[in-house]
Amino acid sequence: MPRRWWQWVILLLLVWEWGQATLPPLLTFDALLGSFDAFWWAGYCVVSGQDIYSPPPDTTERNVYPPFHSLLMAPIAFLPKRLAFFLWQVGQLAALAVCIWLMEQMDNFSPSLRREGRIWLSLLLVMPFLEHNFVWAQYNHWLLLGLLGFLALLSRQRFIESGCLLGFAFSLKPFHLPLVVLWLVLKREWRTFLAFLTSAIVFSFLLPACIWGVYGAWSLLMRWKNIVVSNAFCVTTPCGGLPSTLFRLLTPANVSLEPEKPLTVNFLTLPFPIVVGLVASSATLFVILLARECLQPLREINGFRMLYEMALVLTVGLLLSSRTEKHHCLLLLPTTFLISDKWMQAEGNRKNLYLPLGVAGVVFALRQLLPRSWREGLRLPYWWHTVVMLSYFVALLMSKPAGQPFSKG
Repeated sequence: MPRRWWQWVILLLLVWEWGQATLPPLLTFDALLGSFDAFWWAGYCVVSGQDIYSPPPDTTERNVYPPFHSLLMAPIAFLPKRLAFFLWQVGQLAALAVCIWLMEQMDNFSPSLRREGRIWLSLLLVMPFLEHNFVWAQYNHWLLLGLLGFLALLSRQRFIESGCLLGFAFSLKPFHLPLVVLWLVLKREWRTFLAFLTSAIVFSFLLPACIWGVYGAWSLLMRWKNIVVSNAFCVTTPCGGLPSTLFRLLTPANVSLEPEKPLTVNFLTLPFPIVVGLVASSATLFVILLARECLQPLREINGFRMLYEMALVLTVGLLLSSRTEKHHCLLLLPTTFLISDKWMQAEGNRKNLYLPLGVAGVVFALRQLLPRSWREGLRLPYWWHTVVMLSYFVALLMSKPAGQPFSKG
């Protein structure tokens, strides 16, 4: 529990954001429930034998996840939708608490006062994304919980179980996990990698094949692939990672969702091949930097170093994805946790963080305080996510944990 006034303020802000996102839809009969409408519908289609990719009624949300997602949603479809929504939102708070507990378990060497402060500061730094996750009833909380559970098992040398858990998460929501697989390859822990591949095949195909048959499961996977491929690169959603941002700001790309009303927001007009080269070169540099930071064998690193490397993986993955939306940035929680840990150390150690965190703070302030016309004039909705992620990435590199005793757990 909080011990200082500013920690209580952050807790109250968290509860307020959760309540604002949860209670009004429950009290309004015909209110939309964000992405949960599509989640519940996918499970209902499994239970009722309907097409899991059919559009849900009364909402523009669609099922954009693999068939295994629909099977996992089937149990909640037995509940009334609003009761299921409430339990889902309560579960998000529970998942968030367990995520923080798991991160705390990876570092038993810090003073208690610093450990308490970093929890609340990390929540504050990720609060805008946390709020959006609540509003849309997304399950990035659950994905993050699975990834941290994977790290916890790996740090305890439970290699098979950790690989199975990663395969489970990958089969459910693979969009931001390819670099996690690359990290596992860099660690050269082949037992875990083999368990991951086996688990991913079981959950992605064999389990759905038990429900829909081999042909049916394969057809659903191909339909899901077509849904994902057709939306693999998007400049119209006012968020996204570095690739989308560069194309929006450096080329006359149409960012309008209405074909009859084209809209461009570019500051410069550069030739398309040059922008492609910028995107490719920046992606290459990020991946090389990531590989250099993560080459150390698994047996030579402790849990906190492992958390740092996973934070790098998730931050770079979000930066390089053209489908990163605001709620996905909840996956930055390990990043903000490590930044907060550095900040809560002695005064002299936090000075390097002033610039990156100051940039992120200014961007958040501009987004909240500027009139809408000014925000649109600055094209703020089309680049602020990327600037914040870049700032956190720089701050994370400055917050690399010092060597600690290795423990086999």
